[in-house]
Amino acid sequence: MFCFERRKKEEVALMLDYLYTGIIRHYRGDVVMQIYRFDPESGKQITRFDSDFVMSRIIQTSENAHVGCMHLSANRVVGYHEAVCPQLMAIVSGAGQVRSGENDAVHVKAGEAVFWEKGEWHETKTETGLMAIVIESEVLTPSAYMPVRTVDSVGRSS
Repeated sequence: MFCFERRKKEEVALMLDYLYTGIIRHYRGDVVMQIYRFDPESGKQITRFDSDFVMSRIIQTSENAHVGCMHLSANRVVGYHEAVCPQLMAIVSGAGQVRSGENDAVHVKAGEAVFWEKGEWHETKTETGLMAIVIESEVLTPSAYMPVRTVDSVGRSS
């Protein structure tokens, strides 16, 4: 019974950590799958040259990068696999669920970006369809450009 009670306490601590930081962690404390925002609220208003738009920075890298556009139709999946290098999936339309390791799936939507480290096992599913820009490179630091998604006390992401 002690191990069960200890695990429940760890689950509560991890959930509180996620609610506060937006970072999902394994039971052993490793950082896994991070979810960031690039919605208009996280961007900057641009007015130079008579412009009127919001620019949300996503990433910059000094290394070679592969950039692609992923189209997942309704009820499709990117199967459970290991990231061969750091990967950033920026959802531009639709919504889905992502998971890392043995963790439960987390809902993500347009305006959010999911980051997986090299070697991290992960999966993406959608019931309604989604389109995402996927960036893969040996050096990616999305935390330098986007705020981490947080969850309010009612469980809504912001």
